[in-house]
Amino acid sequence: MEIVSHIPEFTRNTALTIGNFDGLHRGHMSLIRRLIEEASARSLHSVMITFEPHPMELLSPEHRIRRICDLPEIRRILSNNGPDTLVRLPFTAAMASMDPETFWTHVIRDRFAPRYIVVGQDHTFGKNRQGTPEFLQAVGRRDHIDVDVFPQVYDGDEPVSSTRIRALISDGHIDRVRQLLGHGLYYTGTVVHGDGIGATLGFPTANIRLPGRMLPPSGVFVSRTEVNDTWLPSISYLGRAPTFNGRDLTLETHIFHLDRMLYTCEITVDLLAMLRGDMTFESPDALIRQIRTDIAAANRWLDVDAGHDDKEDGACV
Repeated sequence: MEIVSHIPEFTRNTALTIGNFDGLHRGHMSLIRRLIEEASARSLHSVMITFEPHPMELLSPEHRIRRICDLPEIRRILSNNGPDTLVRLPFTAAMASMDPETFWTHVIRDRFAPRYIVVGQDHTFGKNRQGTPEFLQAVGRRDHIDVDVFPQVYDGDEPVSSTRIRALISDGHIDRVRQLLGHGLYYTGTVVHGDGIGATLGFPTANIRLPGRMLPPSGVFVSRTEVNDTWLPSISYLGRAPTFNGRDLTLETHIFHLDRMLYTCEITVDLLAMLRGDMTFESPDALIRQIRTDIAAANRWLDVDAGHDDKEDGACV
């Protein structure tokens, strides 16, 4: 899958979808499968258009939108089942002020040469969100382009939506988040130096920073961590280390059965379940006892033998 951050000039006809696609949840992935199926059946180049930053950051800056997925996670999720090209269009004030006809003509029709378009039933675009699926179908008929409106995907009686998933992340319901996403809750970053507290306690951690991401409440999580294309069981702490008067919000992960440092390596942490909320401890010894309890609980959750002593070899490349 090719990823670009500009409007390319396509020399061949395309099958196209447009949306924010934050989280790439089950509804999004069903729509993307439809796109790819139609592109294959019609011998078209499949293209997915999304926007950066999220349009709400420009339209309603007082309601800051934190992304569920960043680009590394998007690349991971779409690596084996994504479109031919992902276009991350820069969303600007000029684009936000375009009327639907101008956006359709100059951004979509003339630049992407679509022969087939599929959008979700709640998709809107253009000034004051005047562009609707019905508008797309009308201009599609006029310009001889097939426009398909994909129905809402439901989980039980409730729709699968990024808004709902954000609320579940905020409440720490990681199991439900993963169910609605249909994939992991991934956080990717380069390992940085922390305060070294974990190592002094006997539980060294790999720390990554998460600027601008949608995060669950501070606390301790069962996790798995990808290092050099290998997933390893782990336990993660998200917070500011109140026992040690910490300030910076970081994700600190203790990877089981790994005895080497990972500074400057890129890792991906997949949160599996929340064990407990953040706590302040009266002493380092009290914290050590709780960490041991947390690791035992994580091992039970992961069904990993706590006595397993295999080591993972290999350098970060």
